[in-house]
Amino acid sequence: MAPSTRQQNHSFVRQLARLWKLAQKELRETLRDRRTLLTLLVMPLITYPLVGSVLQKFMVSGLTAIERPVYRVVATDLELSQQVAAVLREADELEESQPAEREGAAADSSSPRDQTLPGSPLLKSLEGLSTKSAPDSTTSGTQQFGEKIRAKLRPDIRVVLPQDQNSTLDVKLLVEEGYADVGIRRDEKGRWELVYAPQFTASQNAHETLLSRFKIVNQKFVDDLLAAQHPPARLPAATTDLVLKLSQGGPLVSIGALIPLMLILMTITGAVYPAIDLTAGERERGTLETLMAAPLPRLEILTAKYIAVVAVAMLTGAVNLLAMFVTLSSTGLSATLLGEDGITIGLILRLAAMLALFASFFSAALLAITSHARSFKEAQAYLIPLMIISLAPGVASLLPQFQLSPTMACIPVLNLVLATRDVFSATIDWSLLALTIGTTAIATGACLALAARSFGGDALLGVSQTSWREFFQRPSESTGTHKSSLPPVAGWVALLVVTPLFIVIGGLAGSLSHLTLEVRLLLNGLVTIALFAGVPGLMIFWNRWPPVRTLALQRPRFLALLLSALAGLSLWIVLLQVESGMMSDTRKEELVKLFGSLQIQIGAIPLPIKLLALAIIPAFCEEIFFRGLLFSAWRRSLGAWPTIIFTGLVFGLFHILIRDAVVLERFLPTALLGILLGAVREKTNSLWPGILLHVLNNGTVLIFGQYAEALMAWGFDTRELKTLPVAWWLSALVIGATAVGLLLSVGRPVRSTENETPVPHGLTV
Repeated sequence: MAPSTRQQNHSFVRQLARLWKLAQKELRETLRDRRTLLTLLVMPLITYPLVGSVLQKFMVSGLTAIERPVYRVVATDLELSQQVAAVLREADELEESQPAEREGAAADSSSPRDQTLPGSPLLKSLEGLSTKSAPDSTTSGTQQFGEKIRAKLRPDIRVVLPQDQNSTLDVKLLVEEGYADVGIRRDEKGRWELVYAPQFTASQNAHETLLSRFKIVNQKFVDDLLAAQHPPARLPAATTDLVLKLSQGGPLVSIGALIPLMLILMTITGAVYPAIDLTAGERERGTLETLMAAPLPRLEILTAKYIAVVAVAMLTGAVNLLAMFVTLSSTGLSATLLGEDGITIGLILRLAAMLALFASFFSAALLAITSHARSFKEAQAYLIPLMIISLAPGVASLLPQFQLSPTMACIPVLNLVLATRDVFSATIDWSLLALTIGTTAIATGACLALAARSFGGDALLGVSQTSWREFFQRPSESTGTHKSSLPPVAGWVALLVVTPLFIVIGGLAGSLSHLTLEVRLLLNGLVTIALFAGVPGLMIFWNRWPPVRTLALQRPRFLALLLSALAGLSLWIVLLQVESGMMSDTRKEELVKLFGSLQIQIGAIPLPIKLLALAIIPAFCEEIFFRGLLFSAWRRSLGAWPTIIFTGLVFGLFHILIRDAVVLERFLPTALLGILLGAVREKTNSLWPGILLHVLNNGTVLIFGQYAEALMAWGFDTRELKTLPVAWWLSALVIGATAVGLLLSVGRPVRSTENETPVPHGLTV
């Protein structure tokens, strides 16, 4: 081995050893507080069994309070009453003889119980016909508990005997007056006529129960008649059932669908405290300056902290899972919730693997946020929205329409949730799982890179305290007008204000269905102006920020406008094809059912109104919000390309909501468009080229949709883009790629000073 190679190996080993020592040091500091150990490790071991035991006690006590439904059946005379009682006994015996349905159940108590109940003086007693004995004590706790529930809920049908054995009762009158739930009498053909009152729940349920019991006896009678024939005959459409026990079947909400949500809660709660303590906590205690002064790379220090946070998150998740398993085993519910095999080595290994993926991603995401915080309280305020947002993908695992696909596998958190559900339901596609792991690794690396940019920076080493009065106080004119750099929190405040308003107001669109579509489109335009232009305008006005520099409204070069126009007129074809290619034929049919009528209505609206409401207003206002306010707020702290990518992703998320539906296939092409617009904003230092590109992109799609039938004659299918002539494709790709390449090489007309001014001290909205 060459000396240089040997030296490199020794250097790498020393670096790993140093990293391991740093990680041990960070882990010791995290676990130094006994309260931390008590909260993260000891409390789950106490809480889970306690809650499980209390829950089981409540279930048992609630079971004793359940009253078995009793249905009273009355016949016209004693002979008919005895016939009905005999048929019901036979039905119970036939049910007990079916082991597939009544496996392990005890036999019926064949002796009737005579009870004198208050009621009509014409009625004598009740005959119990379906009373079950208690479950066998040798069965397991879960089986016995289930048998108790079934026995409690199984109706007890009792035939009421007449007081005078020779009398004939008016069953219709007895049912009307409530002395019986169902009356039975013979019609002119000798059939049993069931008299019941459907407006009464007990009478309706008793009628349905009697029909099901009589059907069992009648079917047995028919089977015996057919079997007695020589040769034996059978029904023309005789059927039998084979019940398949598939993993994807089962209850409406399976344990496999709940596990992803549980893992999210476990990993976030386990990682949130050490992530804050090792970044904002050290900064607040004044120990971060000493650590950053050590002769160690900043990334190595951050990696050690990341390893410590992952370890604590894994440890917390493992303790929670251990406590949960102990609780399930002690209460006898493991087989019920986890399947017949219960807790197995395979289940534990799968949980450990998915827990590691969740812990690695959320630890990096938490560090990326807490590294920007100046204090413990500020970090907590930043993490609350992340925790709330992270619960949404967990809830998505409960919805069957969300399935793991190549598109879903590229969306962080959601891909882990869906992959975990498929892993525990044994329906995982290994190629999609590999794509999910790769995407998660990329997202984790991106979060760590984002954290490394600001971790230990000079701007964050000083901790400033701002009172609420100063926070909401409007800056003076001499102070505010000279600020050209927004604080990063300005972008987060704007995003947190606009996002819920956007979702809530969008959900109210259904209440305006009585208005014409033209009016609704114009109202939608006004809402877009109020949210995406009004909120930034209000913040700029109140904080006295210079609007031209804040929103990058400088006059661009004419060449930049020309190239933006060429890109907007051509790249829409590529983006539309990307969206179409991500949809299966089934998905396209679903979207046609959802929005087919809306598309027809939009087609009847005059083109100028559509261009104004769906192209010009959205493009202008969205650029002000995403590439204006948000871009200026995050550009200084994140850097150019992280800001471009992040604002593009946020831009894509805002476009997956269409009316009351979520169209995830729109995320990737819209995010790509947002990234392109962000790059144009960065390279030209002006918002106007992006606005022009955005307007032409939206407007060209609307124009081609308006004249779809005429374009079909030219061989241009605007719905699927499958019959697009080659010349169109080549022209669009060449023009778009050339325009984008030249546009990104255009220099800034005026040197930006947004990175040279100090961050404003306060922020108000």
